[in-house]
Amino acid sequence: MLLMTKAHHSNIDEDLDYRKHTDNFGKGPKGHSPWTGVSQFLQTSQKIIQFASGKEPQPGDTIIYVAGAFDLFHIGHVDFLEKVHQLAERPYIIAGLHFDQEVNRYKGKNYPIMNIHERTLSVLACRYVSEVVIGAPYAVTADLLDHFRVSRVSPIQTLCTRASRGAKGACPCAKARRRRCVVA
Repeated sequence: MLLMTKAHHSNIDEDLDYRKHTDNFGKGPKGHSPWTGVSQFLQTSQKIIQFASGKEPQPGDTIIYVAGAFDLFHIGHVDFLEKVHQLAERPYIIAGLHFDQEVNRYKGKNYPIMNIHERTLSVLACRYVSEVVIGAPYAVTADLLDHFRVSRVSPIQTLCTRASRGAKGACPCAKARRRRCVVA
């Protein structure tokens, strides 16, 4: 996380200076440190299971879909998810996380700061989230709505601004709006 570079989404094999720079983290003047180190976070299915609630949507649950980067998960994200949770009597919230390259496209060169694995675990740890879609499509698709039986979509306002819509200018919630399942 926090490598303090602008190249953390570039091809690492091609950038030798970047590799040297990150290898020096955790090293003291003698080339090593007994207290710190840098390691690659290795995502495993068991790690995800430890964070997941493991509950399926039940009959009568209102399935609500939200999508975004959820980078550096903070109190603003929790407040948003709490408000979404209050939209229904029995909510089942599915959070879609965009891949790093997609977040980088709409947020800019330095983002996301956390990788997809770290963001997944952060969102799964939130009490209001029931399920996470890892690598969710930027635009909400009919297949996604049908597959998860989504009855409501709660858009993150920043994703629906013109700046983040991309070349086509389409709102990522357009399909959901046509189905009249978008809530403000």
